[in-house]
Amino acid sequence: MFADGLRRDGEPIMKIKKTFGLFFVFVFITSMFLGTATAAIQGDRVSMLNARYCNITNPSDGDTVSGTVLIQIDASKTPRIYIDGVRVVRGYSYTWDTTKYDDGSHQIRAYADRIWDTIYVTVNNGGTTNNPPVVTITAPANGATISGTTTISVTVNDEDTIVPDIYIDGSYVTTAYTYNWDTTTYADGSHSIYAEATDTGGLSGDDTNTVTVDNGGSSQGWDKDTLPHILPWWNDAIDTEKTSYTGAGTVVVIIDTGLVSNWLDYFPQENILTQYCRSYTDELGLDNVAYDEDTEGHGSAVTGTIIGYHLDTTPDYWVEGVAEDAKIVMLRCVYWIGGGVTETTMLNNWANCIDYARSLKNGALSAYNMVVSMSLGYDNTNTALTNAIANAENAGIVVSTSAGNDGPSPNTTAYPANLADCTSVAAAGVVGLTGAYGIGGIGTDLPENDFSDVFVSDFSSRGKVDVTAIGENLVLPYYGGYYYISGTSFSCPQTSGVYCLMFEAFGAQSVAWLEGHLQDTCVDLGYDSSTQGAGFIQADGATA
Repeated sequence: MFADGLRRDGEPIMKIKKTFGLFFVFVFITSMFLGTATAAIQGDRVSMLNARYCNITNPSDGDTVSGTVLIQIDASKTPRIYIDGVRVVRGYSYTWDTTKYDDGSHQIRAYADRIWDTIYVTVNNGGTTNNPPVVTITAPANGATISGTTTISVTVNDEDTIVPDIYIDGSYVTTAYTYNWDTTTYADGSHSIYAEATDTGGLSGDDTNTVTVDNGGSSQGWDKDTLPHILPWWNDAIDTEKTSYTGAGTVVVIIDTGLVSNWLDYFPQENILTQYCRSYTDELGLDNVAYDEDTEGHGSAVTGTIIGYHLDTTPDYWVEGVAEDAKIVMLRCVYWIGGGVTETTMLNNWANCIDYARSLKNGALSAYNMVVSMSLGYDNTNTALTNAIANAENAGIVVSTSAGNDGPSPNTTAYPANLADCTSVAAAGVVGLTGAYGIGGIGTDLPENDFSDVFVSDFSSRGKVDVTAIGENLVLPYYGGYYYISGTSFSCPQTSGVYCLMFEAFGAQSVAWLEGHLQDTCVDLGYDSSTQGAGFIQADGATA
């Protein structure tokens, strides 16, 4: 139930060829990330992010089939059906004539709404059996540390003679049994080797090894201190460049979807306190997704808002964050209802995340001042969540939350934003920067002390609002690249970053004092308090 009102307008800024819809819904019975639509979407497991599902309902995994078989799919959007990797139809069902396939194991896959479901069945029509090839990467060994030029060796066992395809980090390099890999052209750190072979019957086999390249260079292949910096317009709007504070000595606990698996392409390793990150969805047995295996991208966009990010272009850039020296603890939370997850399960998990953050503040991370950033929301709370936030405030932890994306209707702010102990953040945009502007537009220089072009976004929820920050049409890292993204999901972490600057400037203070000082230094945009709260935040004023 992310209450961020996440919208992804228009086309991706670079590197990604697909496009997203107008916005992510703020689906109260769907994804709890705050989107801008309110319609509930039905399904067995209704994501609080976007209510997506795709399930093969017939045949069942492991079935033995023969003759003609009806493949049936239950999905949130029209699915595509594949047999042995070959697309056969776009639709909810397909009549499969198995007599045209060899006896043996076959793969059925369905894809809809960015979700795959996969099963394997055995065809038995009394013919010969075709087994999938067995592919093995024999060198280098899984887990090996390598340097210089290393030979990749692959074997394939099959009835056919097959030469495998070899990939490094997902990129094709050759079709051969061996490949001499010059690791000096790759960054030090973890890399994947993948080999795949497909026989004449369409059956495939594969193998993956993960190795560590160590040629004595940077573990990430880039260093923000040596990259040209861009002050993004969304931080220029709140005057981060006018303060010398960087958030040193603070930690932000982000309760969200997690980090994407290639997060090291975006963020400096030293900023992420990996030893304290957790995936509650994995721990609770709801999925097998670790905190750093997110395929939504929402949590990575939130992180990039706070600490900045590496923009992988030609040339590369560092896009400055609000609080670049803040540390991050990522907690992947339960953000959907359905599939065995109840409202109480979800809200209690949010409470558990906050209580865990408080335990870190009282223990291992006691040397840090702490902000909890929650770009999520729901139309209800419970005693556990309300108490967890109150206890966090009493411990000196600021809880920054998204107001929601169900505006401009009145009284549409969500929980936990509606709670008195949270800072509820509305979203704003800037005239002239609501459409595509490209890489060059990221660093658009805004006029100083002129807020006539700053407006509260229509999608931003009205009601219990404390302050307003930029949340419309930022360019942020997401799953698979960089996108124009909108929502109170991003005005919230911008405010979280300013709280980090305030902690560095003033030291440990009560939450009430910090929020009061932040509000006292806001710029009045001319809206009522249920729309803008105290006004538009300013980093320089808040730290003075």
